[in-house]
Amino acid sequence: MVDICSLSTVHYAYDNRIYHKQARSLAAAGFSVTVLARAEDDPPPDDTVDVQYLPSHHSRFARFVSTLRLLGRVFQLRARVYVVHDPELLPLALALKLLRCRVVYDMHEDMPAQIGMKEWLPRWSRPFIAALYRRLERFALRRLDGLVLAETGYEPAYTHRHRATVLNYPTTRSHQADAQDATHQIISASDDEPGQVPAQAPGQVVAYVGTLTERRGLFTMLEAARQIKEDIPSVLFKLVGPINVPSEAARAKAFIDDHDLHQIVQFTGRLAPVQAHAQLKDARVGLALLEPEPNYLHSLPTKLFEYMLAGVPVLCSNVPLWQQIVADSGCGFTVSPHDMTAIVSHLKLLLQDDEVWRRCRDHGLAAVHQHYTWESQAEHLIDFYAAFVDPAALSTKV
Repeated sequence: MVDICSLSTVHYAYDNRIYHKQARSLAAAGFSVTVLARAEDDPPPDDTVDVQYLPSHHSRFARFVSTLRLLGRVFQLRARVYVVHDPELLPLALALKLLRCRVVYDMHEDMPAQIGMKEWLPRWSRPFIAALYRRLERFALRRLDGLVLAETGYEPAYTHRHRATVLNYPTTRSHQADAQDATHQIISASDDEPGQVPAQAPGQVVAYVGTLTERRGLFTMLEAARQIKEDIPSVLFKLVGPINVPSEAARAKAFIDDHDLHQIVQFTGRLAPVQAHAQLKDARVGLALLEPEPNYLHSLPTKLFEYMLAGVPVLCSNVPLWQQIVADSGCGFTVSPHDMTAIVSHLKLLLQDDEVWRRCRDHGLAAVHQHYTWESQAEHLIDFYAAFVDPAALSTKV
């Protein structure tokens, strides 16, 4: 029997929140943890967490069918607590409850708001589907044993009797050590130690880390690259992450072909989290030019914190919550994602003015270590799950 079993058919096994933050923190606290999630090509970063792979299905119907088959495999683990991380696993969670298991839902996103952004759904149908999902979600959550929220903005709508808010801040200790190892492996050696924030301003690299979509600023970044290349021909836009919408991938390729951007735009595709963050080593600016969609208005900008931790000044959308974080920390600038003149102007400033760059870097590093660390959140997570596990059994492991 294991203490905690984390389940996801959507996320990859070494997902930042599920594996690197939650699972490893719980294992370090003495819990036995198993993660069942989509298969990864890389070996496990460590052996403190048991990782079991699930098949990767790209169609939603195939994922639904695989979920039905998953129940028996999951139940055989005999976990003290099962944690589901995907909305589509709520039926599985209810089935586990019928088998008298303890089940927690870890809510990463505001799903009704996400439904309003689903391009594959007809626009007229989204409000009705979102309302139906909200009713079904409430039905399920009333029957589950606990709820973990990734955002304080979700709290007013979710008043579960056993609830914890565990913010998705970046790790500043063990994860940083992993990043040093990955940097050493995939980036050529330089005068700086691997994984260390460079003392001198790096070259003209503008980075983005995360899934690439139109709503997340894909074409805004490509247009910025087009406009800035004549003034700063050495600029490189390093876009780290997958483009999951085929039509958008085709449009991006056509845009790059039409404007001859092959030399200044680099797509890496999806990388494991540690490798993705290692790509920030030579970045001078980190971008988060997302559209002001409902799901983003009250969501913490996780990638901003990752940029700050890497010593990379940020340029992000002027969403009020993000504006406040940037203003309080002094880590960079905010702009309207529709104001290309302002975007290009601020990019040039950060790329060409070492004094401004260094000030934003130093302020961002200080702020993330003082206010935005995963270690401060791990305590809430550990206390939450300790309530489900026999304290005497846990204390024998610590």
